[in-house]
Amino acid sequence: MVAWAWDKWALPLYVENDARLALLGEWQFGAGRGCENIVMVTLGTGIGSAVLIEGKLLRGKHFQAGNLCGHLTMIHAFDPEMIIISGGIIKSGSVIMPELQSRINQFAWTPWGKVKLVEAQYPDSAALFGAYYMV
Repeated sequence: MVAWAWDKWALPLYVENDARLALLGEWQFGAGRGCENIVMVTLGTGIGSAVLIEGKLLRGKHFQAGNLCGHLTMIHAFDPEMIIISGGIIKSGSVIMPELQSRINQFAWTPWGKVKLVEAQYPDSAALFGAYYMV
């Protein structure tokens, strides 16, 4: 909570990265329901990422953890069950997603099975759902 907001308005204010909020929103209300280990990549005006491990949002000591700029080496770094793709690029998901899933299946070393690649259920509002969940 940011203290100055409480001092000025007597209201709590929370600050968080938009990709992390989008991941929380999809985890609780969208495509990630039922999974506890998720990597999210947001592709829009930029490339963002967020990581959930065993139901906990990864932030790190300096709040930089999980921000890998969308590199697919995230599968080996975080061992997720699922990767959620979000952002403006989802408008072309029917073209992009099958190719990405094919490449993941081909190149990711996951002897336990295949990492599931899914489109965000709420690409335009997941961050708002995540903020709601956080508060």
